[in-house]
Amino acid sequence: MKLILKEYLRSLKERNELDALLPDLLTEMGMIVTSLPQRGTRQNGVDIMAVGKNTKQEDTVFLFSVKDGDLNRTHWNGESDQALRPSIEEIIDVYIPNRIPQEHKNKKVVICLCFGGNILEQVRENVSSYTSQKTTEHISFEEWNGDKIAELIIKHLLKESLLPVGFREELRRSIAMIEEPEASIQYFHSLLQLIEESELSILRKIRLINLSLWVLYSWSRNLDNLESVYQCSEKALFISWLIVKDIYPNKNKEAKEVKISFENIVRVYRQITENFIDKFKPYCDKLYAISANAHYGSHANTNIKLFDILSRFSVYAYWLYSDIQNESETDLKQKLTDKLCNHLDVLQSLILNNSILFTP
Repeated sequence: MKLILKEYLRSLKERNELDALLPDLLTEMGMIVTSLPQRGTRQNGVDIMAVGKNTKQEDTVFLFSVKDGDLNRTHWNGESDQALRPSIEEIIDVYIPNRIPQEHKNKKVVICLCFGGNILEQVRENVSSYTSQKTTEHISFEEWNGDKIAELIIKHLLKESLLPVGFREELRRSIAMIEEPEASIQYFHSLLQLIEESELSILRKIRLINLSLWVLYSWSRNLDNLESVYQCSEKALFISWLIVKDIYPNKNKEAKEVKISFENIVRVYRQITENFIDKFKPYCDKLYAISANAHYGSHANTNIKLFDILSRFSVYAYWLYSDIQNESETDLKQKLTDKLCNHLDVLQSLILNNSILFTP
C-alpha cells in the first residue's frame, strides 16, 4: 500500500491536487487547519497553515509550502515564481512577522517543505545548508516528502482498525486492473459499497472516497487509460451524494467539513471528465476518426459507444454552464463563456464527423 501511495503522491500536481489532500490529512492528525490554499490572493509563500503539537508536544504553528514532484535545482532556486527557496524567504521575511494571527504569535513555527516526491541528491546539500542557517529557537524546518506523507496517510487516513474489512484489497485490485476497465470498475464499486455500508462517520466516509478516487486517478493518468476511473468517478460522486445529502443543508462545523470534502470529490470528477474529453478533442474534426476507432464488432455497439462519448461531452457542457451561472466576476464569467462556446463547437464537430450519431 505504501508503494501505491508513493507513486500516487509523486504524480500529483501542486495546485488543486497535493494541496487539496493535505488539509484532510492534517485534520485527521489532530491539527487545526487555519488557512487553506487560495487562488488570486498573495500567500507570501504559505499554501497551508495549521496549528498542532510538535514532537515535544508543544503548541506549534506549521506552515506548508507545497510543490509537486521531486525537488530539483529548478524547483529549489530557479527563476520560477514557484521556486521553494524564494517562498521560504518570503515566509520568514513577511508571513511570520505579519500574517500569523495574534493568538499564535508566541508559538514556535515549523516551516514544512512539502512535495510528493523526494529531494534529489543534486540539491540535497543546498537545502540542508540553507535550512540549518535559517533555523532559530523560534523557527525550524521539516521535510514532508512522498515517503513521509505516505506513512502519515496509512497511519491516519488508512488506519487498518478504522477501515472496512477488505478495503485495501479492493483498492489494490482496482488499480491492478486499470487496463481491464470492466474488472477495475467492479472492484472499485465493491470498495464504494464497503465504505457506504461501514460504521464510519459521514466525514470519514467522504474523505476515504476522495482519497481512493485520487489514488485510482493518479495511476490511471500515468497509464494513460481513463475509462475505468471515469466510470468510477461517476459512481463515487453518486454514492458520496447519497451519504451527505441529509447533512448537506446544515450549518454546523461538521456539515462545513463534509461540504469541503464532498466538493473535493466533485472537483476530481470534473478534472477526470476534462482529461477524458481532451483525449478526444484532436479527433473530433476528422471524418469518422472516432467512430472507426470505436468499432466493437457491430454497428449497434459502435452506435452505443459513440452516444456514450457524446453524453460525456454533453454533461461537461452542463457543468460549464452551471459555472457561468454561479460566477459573479465579469472577466472570469467571460472566460467561462468562451470555454463553453469552444466546447460546443467541438461537440458539434463530433456529431457532424461521425454520422452514426444521426441514427437512434
